[in-house]
Amino acid sequence: MSSSRFKENIEKITGHLRNRSIPYAIIGAFALGHYGLPRYTADIDLISEEKFRKQISDVMKQLGYNCFQDTDSFAQFDSDQKDLWNIDFLFVYTNDGKSMIQNSIEVENEPTGKHPVIQPSDYIILKIMAIANNPGRIHRDAADIIYLLRLDTKQMIPKPFNRIEKDRVFQFAERFKQVQLVKDIFEKAEKQDSFNWKI
Repeated sequence: MSSSRFKENIEKITGHLRNRSIPYAIIGAFALGHYGLPRYTADIDLISEEKFRKQISDVMKQLGYNCFQDTDSFAQFDSDQKDLWNIDFLFVYTNDGKSMIQNSIEVENEPTGKHPVIQPSDYIILKIMAIANNPGRIHRDAADIIYLLRLDTKQMIPKPFNRIEKDRVFQFAERFKQVQLVKDIFEKAEKQDSFNWKI
């Protein structure tokens, strides 16, 4: 898909969300790209509130998407149309989850257009949660966190994003019982040794 077609698709989806006053923010690989670490991805990841799930599902069906996976906090949409990317929604219930959307920063770049993007600390917290739910993700997700921590150390994460809030990350690590893992990740980032990552 061309970059212009991709941008047109995501803006069509988010335009419907905005028209319905449905809060959302970009997470996943496209958020990582906004922080300065572009990575190829085959889908678009968005976060929104659980109470808007039905409205979002209706919007996606209206735009030609089918829901092929639907869990308590996650929904994945694809389409038979080859020019439509897969769209994944993470749904949040708690005030902590909602604050990730509220604290997102609206930024603009060529591939996606202008959209709210979650803060780097929230990106790390979501990665920790993903590892806790699926330990098989640890190698890829830990590597992403390490590279992001390195960017933060070098003050290379672009403004207006905030610096990584280490204390807040560890609060969530404790909640998800991942404190030792997060300590190891922070130490790896400090040692500049992510390419030899071992568990």
